[in-house]
Amino acid sequence: MVKLQLDEKNIDEFARDFAKKLSKGDIVTLNGPLGAGKTTLAKTLIPILTGIDDDLQSPTFPICLSYEGDPFEVVHYDLYRLSPNTNLEEFGWYDMRPHVITLIEWSERAAPEFITPSGFSIDIAFTSDDNKRDIRIEKLVEKIK
Repeated sequence: MVKLQLDEKNIDEFARDFAKKLSKGDIVTLNGPLGAGKTTLAKTLIPILTGIDDDLQSPTFPICLSYEGDPFEVVHYDLYRLSPNTNLEEFGWYDMRPHVITLIEWSERAAPEFITPSGFSIDIAFTSDDNKRDIRIEKLVEKIK
């Protein structure tokens, strides 16, 4: 487990270093309270992983957005509006999983069988300084089949 503190100045550097650790099939769960910076971190990672940096938006309303780029395709889920124990099959989960890097905000709303240990869990927490966030990164060892 790694713990660090990020602000606007070092989020890009963190995202570039973190992206080097990712490979196809990885799930990255982005955890934290509303407004902590989950979507900001996702929007920083996606261009690095895909080369696509125009018109990135939050998938809060569409639930899932896909970015087919180079070297990776990234699928970004935001499950905030979903009920607990949601079945992700209707959002293309099994069709995409082995071929993409998956970023998931509010992963605790998915049915447990969809969030299996693979990739990383990133917890983002507020600090006493509104411009900084405490970050905890945990490597999850089992790859999705």
